[in-house]
Amino acid sequence: MAAVPKPGTASIPNPSVPKRPPREVLEGVVRTHCLDVDQPWALAHGILALGPELKLASGELAVDALASKYLGRDDEKRLAFSPLATTKNPWPHPGMFAKVLLAHGVKLQHQLPVKEGGKVPLRRVLVDLLHDYEPGATLYNDAWKLEGLAAIAKPARLEEVRKHALDVLAYHQSYWEDYVRAPTRVWEKPFVVRNGRRAPTGIHRYFCGGFHLMQAVQQLHGKLLPPRLKLQYDILWVRIDKESEYWDGKLGEARAHGKARSRARYERLFLSQKLKIQAHALETYVEAVKLGALTVDEATKKRSAAAYDKLAATITELDQLGIYGTMSTLGAREHQVYLDLVGDSAHALHAWDGRKAVGL
Repeated sequence: MAAVPKPGTASIPNPSVPKRPPREVLEGVVRTHCLDVDQPWALAHGILALGPELKLASGELAVDALASKYLGRDDEKRLAFSPLATTKNPWPHPGMFAKVLLAHGVKLQHQLPVKEGGKVPLRRVLVDLLHDYEPGATLYNDAWKLEGLAAIAKPARLEEVRKHALDVLAYHQSYWEDYVRAPTRVWEKPFVVRNGRRAPTGIHRYFCGGFHLMQAVQQLHGKLLPPRLKLQYDILWVRIDKESEYWDGKLGEARAHGKARSRARYERLFLSQKLKIQAHALETYVEAVKLGALTVDEATKKRSAAAYDKLAATITELDQLGIYGTMSTLGAREHQVYLDLVGDSAHALHAWDGRKAVGL
């Protein structure tokens, strides 16, 4: 371990590990941990990162392998993806696989194989996925469904859901507006106490910091960018800075005061959380540019370059500390951290490649 940093700061230890390009690191993680059809959640992230033409070692398209094993009809004869929801095989987000296909521009008429045999169009899967969706839901786990709804909803229903989803997003991100106005203000992650325990509040209650909800809201709006939605992107840049600084501070404190074993555990935990925020935020911005809702000017390029530098530093630190190299055993010891590193490395690779595609 290198010299201990002062509390509130973080620095990369200098182990004898060659520094590799960030993209090479990310692709290695994805190809090692996201190409197993028996781990459908991870495989869906692999498709997100590497595209729908991704093939498994068998030569089969990953999309077809995932659909033929997990897409079937439920007791009501509706189509649904239904992998086992075990700790080894999580599938926590309804509509995630369909969202991945839509994110890559897979057509609604694309035919997907099903477990019972035959094929069905993606549109049919979305219709069944959304059959019981009602506007006014809490949206905590509906971001992926909303992207499906954006693809097939009739205008009247789309407008109703669009307004509600933006209301929810803007409400839960509203406290960040003070930091947009005063970007030098020190940030602490907000919590509330529930049943004697601290729980995150605001947008931090949402999966992946609410960035999937933000992506869904933009999909519902298409190229439209009303002022309240534009403000969310101003918040995005501030969040990258403030939340990165927050986790750097926590990491610095752990390195300054913790014993070696606990310090290593906190390094894994805090760096994985920093990766989650940076990867999802940049991916969200890239997706909005792809939609045509945002344009890229020189000021945006400068701001995004600084943000991608932060992401690159996080990836390099995870690699040089050997954390990525221990993921095979990490899955048994710290399963949630393992899942975070797998999924968020895929999102980071998606954001990394998307940067060039949109000219950021």
